[in-house]
Amino acid sequence: MPSGACRGHGPPGPQYCDRSVQILHQHDFVALLVVDDVVDEGARHHQAEAAGPKSHRFPDAVVGERIVLRDRMRRITYDEAGVIEKFGVSPESIPDYLALVGDASDGFPGLPGWGAKSAAAVLAKFGHLEDIPPSVLDWQLDIRNASRLSATLEQRRDEVHLYRTLARLNRDSSIEKETPTLDDLEWHGVPRERFLALCEELGFDTVRERVHRWAA
Repeated sequence: MPSGACRGHGPPGPQYCDRSVQILHQHDFVALLVVDDVVDEGARHHQAEAAGPKSHRFPDAVVGERIVLRDRMRRITYDEAGVIEKFGVSPESIPDYLALVGDASDGFPGLPGWGAKSAAAVLAKFGHLEDIPPSVLDWQLDIRNASRLSATLEQRRDEVHLYRTLARLNRDSSIEKETPTLDDLEWHGVPRERFLALCEELGFDTVRERVHRWAA
């Protein structure tokens, strides 16, 4: 897992992420993946129809011809057309969209002034951050404060690309080796000894009490 893909509410920065991965490897945890990464990589690798959990907006990026997204709370299933209707951009542009507008639940703020409407309008036309022209004159879009948005984007290109890295799902896992079939993706519980040792080293005193199922 690349350091830039470290997400969550812990201390930010590549050094923190790299150290976290080192500790995981010391305890024989092969990879650190959020559920969205597993759904994405598993569905892509096995070419299966899949319904991903709707915990936040990252999974919208995996929706495609044979992958749908299920919002269990609202009981809505999103296909590609549904994602476009909801966000105004295609699933492939969701990481770019989140990089601009931010996602507080995953710890990155987006760019000042950029909102859902402006991000959707620009990305609906250009698709990805690197394809947005540096000059607002080339946008040819009727957007409020377009000049200010363009200036902010140009001044903070490196920052917004970092946010997109954080918003993208991890596709560096070796899932094809670990899970040659869909049945191999079934979760059998937390490995007790390794997990407790990991909690001890990281000082996660309360996390160990939250395990609902231990591996046999």
